Amino acid sequence: MSEEGARGVSVMPLTARQRDVLAIIVKFYEATAEPPSVLYVARRLSLSRAAVREHLEALYRKGWLRIPAPSGIQCFHVPSEYR
Repeated sequence: MSEEGARGVSVMPLTARQRDVLAIIVKFYEATAEPPSVLYVARRLSLSRAAVREHLEALYRKGWLRIPAPSGIQCFHVPSEYR
């Protein structure tokens, strides 16, 4: 089962924690026009940086994020509830 992301592209569904991570990324980006750091996301969710990196990798694999090095995190699909 998949969800439809931006531009009508089908992406894999997210776990609750992955949605939390994505929500923080989207809100931070909307407020600053910059991607948040892994440390920022970790502190907001009381997670380790390693756990955040795992969630980011899952979001990347599932098609929700692009992570171009070295420019940071870039949202690829934004769920409708975050728009």
